[in-house]
Amino acid sequence: MSDIFNTIRVQTTYTDDEIRAKLVQYNNDEIKIIREYMGLPLEKAKAPVKSVNQEIFRQIRHNLDDSMRQFREKNPIDVEFASSNMSSDTTETTKPLYCTILE
Repeated sequence: MSDIFNTIRVQTTYTDDEIRAKLVQYNNDEIKIIREYMGLPLEKAKAPVKSVNQEIFRQIRHNLDDSMRQFREKNPIDVEFASSNMSSDTTETTKPLYCTILE
């Protein structure tokens, strides 16, 4: 509770009594209190769909984002492995590629 109280105190100019009243009003949700202080809407409005194609592609993007997020959570990047691959590529000498031109 004191962390929430201090966060609101730092982000706003509310007094201690005002902070207590806002905490009761917004059910201890500091994000809503700070958004209200800044004059931002408490809930984001959804953009209206302009066409069927836009809705289809929006859903495709959303599904791809979700699947990639789940994949990254299940398979985190191995930094050691990636850095060893990067360093081994720079130490190898690359041979020039020659191609023959057929006439």
